[in-house]
Amino acid sequence: MLLLLLLLCVFAFVLLLLLSLLLSLFFWIRWVFLVMLFGFCNLVSSINNNNNNDNVTVKAWYKSQGKFFSPVEFASVEVMQQMPPSWLREDLEETAVCKGSRVKTEVMEAEQAESKPEL
Repeated sequence: MLLLLLLLCVFAFVLLLLLSLLLSLFFWIRWVFLVMLFGFCNLVSSINNNNNNDNVTVKAWYKSQGKFFSPVEFASVEVMQQMPPSWLREDLEETAVCKGSRVKTEVMEAEQAESKPEL
């Protein structure tokens, strides 16, 4: 009889422990969800309240402010083969791969072979 009572107490203790772990996990997940939801709501409200204008679109921004920014253009690239054809221009040139690049190592190896040991 005493053994049965002891087993019942151990079972109740384990059950309460599992229940408390489950509840703590639920509350932790709930707080993480609430923080994420609050952050997302702030992000949406900051996007919507851009310069106190609720109807800001990318097209409207480009027409009003984006026209003052010139697009970034490069005079040379490392590997022209891997570029889409629509990006290629007549004035675009292919340059040697920079040191430390993972694309090719011939340039770096040639420079190392030509260089003299430094004292």
